[in-house]
Amino acid sequence: MSYYIAIDGGGTKTEALLCTERGDILARAVGGATNPNDIGCDESGKRLHDICKRLLAALPDGVEVSILFAGVSGAIGNAEALAAALRGTARSVYVASDAVNMLSCVGRGDGACLISGTGSVCFARRGEEIRRIGGWGYLLDGAGGGYDIGRDALTAALRAHDGRGSPTALTEAFKEHLGMTPDMAIPDIYRGGKSYIAALAPLVFRAAAAGDAVSISILDRNTAYLAELLTSAAKFLSPGGASCRAVLGGSIVTAPGGLYTRLRAAVPEYIDLILPETPPVYGAFCEALAADGRDADEACRRRFIRDHNALKSERQRG
Repeated sequence: MSYYIAIDGGGTKTEALLCTERGDILARAVGGATNPNDIGCDESGKRLHDICKRLLAALPDGVEVSILFAGVSGAIGNAEALAAALRGTARSVYVASDAVNMLSCVGRGDGACLISGTGSVCFARRGEEIRRIGGWGYLLDGAGGGYDIGRDALTAALRAHDGRGSPTALTEAFKEHLGMTPDMAIPDIYRGGKSYIAALAPLVFRAAAAGDAVSISILDRNTAYLAELLTSAAKFLSPGGASCRAVLGGSIVTAPGGLYTRLRAAVPEYIDLILPETPPVYGAFCEALAADGRDADEACRRRFIRDHNALKSERQRG
């Protein structure tokens, strides 16, 4: 029996699994953010290594992990350093962008993936070439993620406070959520940074659902940005305009009440938007299998989903 570690590392949460070649999950560990561009490469490597140590405690005596595959947000340009931090956890270690997880969780063929979580980014894979579109970080490329929506909402509420912008229900929503108006929360906002601001995005969705024009405008703007990424990916995948698939990931587009409906209306019909049944970490598992010369068949996928759902439920109960 061969054993594998699969990791999906993001800007807010990291999930790691110890799996068998059959798709059985022996252990699951969840940790915080591991994006090296946010927390530094050394800290990211340390967190990834620590989460792997928790998994290895469930490994049967006398055996080792064959392959570790980690798809990590912000890994481009940092993959070699992160792989070095993970050496010793498996015979072979592979680190790539978390986009590879998304692309592979519905098969390893051509296609695009759009991730909209704390931030947003799009990747397209054609043959052996993977092209990145957008997602250049909050200093350079700002729309489409929870941070962007939260920041836009804070800006709108502050503009309303100043008399420079339209009144918005967000003012009262922030007051209720934060215990103070946004102008009084400035020190907390700057101390909390990206994760603090991204956590405010659900308030915008609720205000938009209640008809707040400012919130609706914020969601429309961020949707248009995501649609632009997908349209660019489609041109790369199929210059002639033939149909192509795009896997969606991240809570901003996949959660109930998220941007999916808006996005479906904003992109051309020839782009097939896919909400995968499997989590992104399943793509990391598939990549680990592929690196070992194996494929995940349907029975393997079903076992993986069964165990993953059971472990998630167990964690929620605990």
